[in-house]
Amino acid sequence: MLMVMKLNGVAAPDSLFTKSVADTIQIERGGSYYYKGEALSMESLRTILKKDSIANGHLDNATVSKVFSIIFGGIGGFLVGYEAGANLS
Repeated sequence: MLMVMKLNGVAAPDSLFTKSVADTIQIERGGSYYYKGEALSMESLRTILKKDSIANGHLDNATVSKVFSIIFGGIGGFLVGYEAGANLS
C-alpha cells in the first residue's frame, strides 16, 4: 500500500521521504562510521563519498573545521592555563 503525504498542499508519496537502510552510513558518537554493519576507516569513508560531490564537499569542510578547532582550542587552552598558573603562583 502506497501512503501519500501532503507537503505544502501537494500530495507526495512517502517513498520520497524514506531512504533505504542499505544506503545509509551510520554515525555513532566518538566518530565511528558503519556501512552495511561494517566499521569504516576515514580513508574508506572518503572513498565511498567520492561518488557524491556534495557529501565529499561536506567531508572536506568538516576536516578543515576540525583542524582549525584543534589549533584554536590548543592556543586558547594554553592562554587560559598560563594566566591561571600565573595567578596561582
